[in-house]
Amino acid sequence: MLEYDPKDARKTLPDGRYEAELIKCEEKTSKAGKPMVELTWRIYPNDHPSVQLRDWVAIPSGVWKLEKMAKAWGKEDEFKNATFNPEHHLNETLFVKLKTRSDDKYGEQNTIAGYEGKEKSESFIAPALREQIRRAEQPVTPKFAPDDAIHKEDIPF
Repeated sequence: MLEYDPKDARKTLPDGRYEAELIKCEEKTSKAGKPMVELTWRIYPNDHPSVQLRDWVAIPSGVWKLEKMAKAWGKEDEFKNATFNPEHHLNETLFVKLKTRSDDKYGEQNTIAGYEGKEKSESFIAPALREQIRRAEQPVTPKFAPDDAIHKEDIPF
């Protein structure tokens, strides 16, 4: 009989609060033609490998997310002056609140329900540890010889 752990079928993280690092920020246009930004976060759960999760901030309906991010990073003044830009915070960390939603087309998915800063008594993963996790989880890219190192007469066809 095939042995497996039913817990391995879970593809979402449990609902809760997780450390997250902003790793990509791209301005786009929504299907409705509104400006938006697509954010890619690396989520660092305590008992799982890190995962990437995207969030979208549509303007004007998602401005509340920008406000929460700005507050989490201590940039409320930038938000109030309409100068806050998440792209300026690439590779910076905050906490996200994850919720699980169920969709007929895509099944269960994690979504970001909120952004928070750290409490005074909390600390983020040390940047060196975060970098170590990032390197360990990245696929290895094969290295090939440069074109000038291959002689045409060495190719048999």
